[in-house]
Amino acid sequence: MNTRALFYLKETKELTKAVLSLYNAGVCTLMYCHGCPSPTLLNSLSVMSGSFLMACSTQALNQAYEAPIDKIMTRTMRRPIPSGTIPRSAAVAIGLSLGGASLALLAPLGYMTQLTALSIWSGYLMIYTPLKRVTRFSTHIGSIAGAAPVYLGWVAGTGTFYGLDPFLMGLFMAAWQFPHFYGILWTYKQDFLKGGYKMITNVDPNGIKTSRGNKIAALSQLFATIGMGYTGMIHPLFVPVAIWYNWTPVKAALEHFQAFPNAMTGHKLTIVSYRLIGTLFLVLFGTIAWRKAMEWVKEVKERTDQEHRKYEDYKASS
Repeated sequence: MNTRALFYLKETKELTKAVLSLYNAGVCTLMYCHGCPSPTLLNSLSVMSGSFLMACSTQALNQAYEAPIDKIMTRTMRRPIPSGTIPRSAAVAIGLSLGGASLALLAPLGYMTQLTALSIWSGYLMIYTPLKRVTRFSTHIGSIAGAAPVYLGWVAGTGTFYGLDPFLMGLFMAAWQFPHFYGILWTYKQDFLKGGYKMITNVDPNGIKTSRGNKIAALSQLFATIGMGYTGMIHPLFVPVAIWYNWTPVKAALEHFQAFPNAMTGHKLTIVSYRLIGTLFLVLFGTIAWRKAMEWVKEVKERTDQEHRKYEDYKASS
C-alpha cells in the first residue's frame, strides 16, 4: 500500500472515529452474545460489523454537519473536512454508504434490529447533534444516544427490548458519558465556547455542577456494576475486583477536579473514564469465557460419566 493510500486510510479512520466506533461494536456484540440463547459465529460477526459501520456512518455524517464549526475550533480544525483532505460531499457519501452497508449486514438479525439501528442513527444525527448548540442539556440526551447501542445488541440477540440486564448495562454506559465528555469539555473549555456550543462549562465556572454530575454518574456506575453482578451478567466474583481496581483512581480524579476544576483535572477525568470502560469489557468477556469453560467442563464430565456407566454395564454383563 503506497503512502497516499495510507494517508487517506488514516483520514477516513479519523472521519469515522473508528476506535470509538469499535467500542460501540464491542458493546453491541457483548449484549448479543449475552442475550441470545444460542449465538452463532456468523451472527456475532454480523452484529459486530453492522454496528461498527453504523457507528462509523454516524460519526462521518456528524463531522460533515459540524464542519463549519470544526474549522474555527483549535481542537477540531485538523479533522479531515476542515483541513480539506476529504471534501464535505465525499464525507456525506461515505457516511450514507456505510449506513446502508450496516443495515444490509444487520438484515440476518431481523427487521427489529435494523429499525433499532436506524433509530439510534437518526436520534444521534437529528436530535443530539443539532441540540449541542441549543441547550447544555444536550449532554444528557447524548448520554442516552451513547447508551442505545446496548439495546441494538440485545434486540439482535433476543428480539425484544425487555430485560434487566440491558437496563443495567445501559445505565452504566449512559453514566459513563458524563465524566468522559465533561472531562473533554473542561480540557477544551474555551474552544467549545468559541464554537458556540451550549455546554455546562458556560454556566459552571467553578465546576460545582460538573462535580455533582460526575459524582451521580460514578454512583450510577457502581449501582449498575453491583446490579449486573446480582443478575449474573458479570460473575459475582469479578464485581469486588472491578470495584477495588477502579475505586482509588476514580475517587482521586473526582476529588482533584472538585478542588481544582481546570483543563488538567478535566483531562484526568477523561482518562479515568477509559479505565472504567476497559474494566467493564474485561469483566464481561471474563464472565463469558468463564461460562464457556464451565459448560465445557460439564460436557466433559457428562461424557466421562457416560463412558464409565457403559464400562460398568459391560462388566456387569460379562
